[in-house]
Amino acid sequence: PDPGGGRPLLAAAGMPLTHVAVFGTAWVLARRAIARDALRLPEREAQADVRRLYHYLIAVITLPMIGFGAAGLLGVVGSYAMAYVTHNTGDIALYATLVIVGVPFWAYHWWRIQREIWAGDAEAASRERRAQPRRLYLYAAVLGGALATLVFGSAALFRMLNAAFEAMGSAVPFWQSTIHDIQHLAIDTAVSFALALWHWRVLRADRAAERSAVPVVASGPSVFAFQVLVEGDDVTAARVRLEGALAGTAVVADGAATRR
Repeated sequence: PDPGGGRPLLAAAGMPLTHVAVFGTAWVLARRAIARDALRLPEREAQADVRRLYHYLIAVITLPMIGFGAAGLLGVVGSYAMAYVTHNTGDIALYATLVIVGVPFWAYHWWRIQREIWAGDAEAASRERRAQPRRLYLYAAVLGGALATLVFGSAALFRMLNAAFEAMGSAVPFWQSTIHDIQHLAIDTAVSFALALWHWRVLRADRAAERSAVPVVASGPSVFAFQVLVEGDDVTAARVRLEGALAGTAVVADGAATRR
C-alpha cells in the first residue's frame, strides 16, 4: 500500500539506484581488470584459475539468494493455500527479488563454467572437473545444503512433536499458526535438500567422468633388452665398465644389457 514509505516512489528508489550505479560500476571495472590481467598471464592454466575463481565466487554468492527466495515464495504460496497469510507485500517483494536477481546471475555463470567442460576436449574437461575452485564450490554447496536440511528438518520435527504432546489429553487440535510454521520449515527443508542433492549429483558425475577418463595402461614386459656400445681395451674391461655404470640395475648378457 505504501512502497515509498511516505515518499514518492521515485524518491524512495533513489538510494538503491545510487548503490546500483556505484557498486555496479565498480563491479564492471573490476571484471574488466580481471579479464585484462588474465590475458597478460603467461600460462593458460593461470588464466583459467582467475576465470574459475571469479565464476565460482559469483555462484557461491547467488546460490543462497536463490534458496532463500525460492523457499520464501513457496512458503507464501502455502500460506495463501491455508488462508493464513502472515506475509506483507515487502516480504513477498524481497523473496521475488532474490529469485529474479539470483537465478539469472547463477545460471549465466554456471553456464560459463559448464561450457568449458562441454566445448573443450577430454583433457580440458578433465582439468575443469579437477579444478580446486570447482571442488570447493560443490563441497560447500553440498555441505551448506545438508546443514540447512538438518537444521530446518529438526526444527520442523520439534514443532510437530511439541504440538502433538501439547494436544495429548486435550480436545484442542493443532493451532493453525503451528501448522503454518511447520509448513514453512518443511519447505525450507525441501529446498535445502534439493540444492544439496543437485550439487551432489554434479559432484558424482564429475567423479564418474574422471574414472572413465583414466587411461588403461596395458601390461608390458618387465624385462627389456638393449644393445650398448662401450669403448674399452678388451671385452672384459668393457664389461666391467658397463656393469659399473648400470650399478647393479641390469644383467649384462653376451653383448647385451638386459635392463630390469
